[in-house]
Amino acid sequence: MEWWLPEADLITKMHKVIVPRFVDREGPFTSIYRLPTQRLLHYTVSKFERWRRYDIAVLEIDGNPFPPVLGEKENKSSSLLNVLLKDSLQNRLKKLKTNPKET
Repeated sequence: MEWWLPEADLITKMHKVIVPRFVDREGPFTSIYRLPTQRLLHYTVSKFERWRRYDIAVLEIDGNPFPPVLGEKENKSSSLLNVLLKDSLQNRLKKLKTNPKET
């Protein structure tokens, strides 16, 4: 664990604060969210630039005291597009029930 958490106080926090949260829980204990790839200048030789790509992610520990990475999904069932699509589907189903040969 020393490789992942080089600071001694973080190792202590892991054992005394974070691990006890999950003693009586079944996994998964984390969620991972990929962020867009970062492209950073690595070095420049005369006119040539060498870029390096870095894959970055956010690791969220379940039960943390901070707001979630992904907020609650917004209810869009009453948006104009959804209302029109729902009404159109209901009208189409009514037509199919009254005249099943029409497709």
